[in-house]
Amino acid sequence: MRLIRRLRSTFALRRVRLIVLALASGTLLVTGCSGGSGGTKLIVYEAGAADKTSNVWTIDSVSGQSTQITHGTGFDGHPGWSPDHKRIIFVSDRDRGGRQEEIYVMRADGSEPKRITKSSGDIHNWSPKFSGDGKQIAYVTVESSTSYFLSLMNADGTDQRHIAGPYKFAEFPAWTRDGKEIY
Repeated sequence: MRLIRRLRSTFALRRVRLIVLALASGTLLVTGCSGGSGGTKLIVYEAGAADKTSNVWTIDSVSGQSTQITHGTGFDGHPGWSPDHKRIIFVSDRDRGGRQEEIYVMRADGSEPKRITKSSGDIHNWSPKFSGDGKQIAYVTVESSTSYFLSLMNADGTDQRHIAGPYKFAEFPAWTRDGKEIY
């Protein structure tokens, strides 16, 4: 019972911090926490502006210091940490003229963004999540705006494939702790 009370207390404190963060910075989607370098606890999130731009940011959960790590004029969002906390995976429309989302990986400081999906036509890729061992990425592929698939690829972007679907809607896949299943 003590452990359950402690977890509830910890979760409640984090939720308060995140609510305060959302009120202070406008539109926000928090998607991941990390034990960053030097023991710093970083949260990676996307923040949108009134002009419909969205960028990826990190915030130190102790000091409250925010750092913008992408500086696009379109959509950069759906960020998440790699298991080693050295890379951030995210979605952007930067190379497709705002018409199509692709998946990118960058260093934790925002440097060296690299596109790892290269779709054609009316195909969009969303909600990427690293597996616990960092070897694979689960994500959602949307084809023709009506068919949603759960997709999987190697962490370097190779061997991209649908593993479930089509569905009417899908978003934000997650891995089980043992990495054997995706839900």
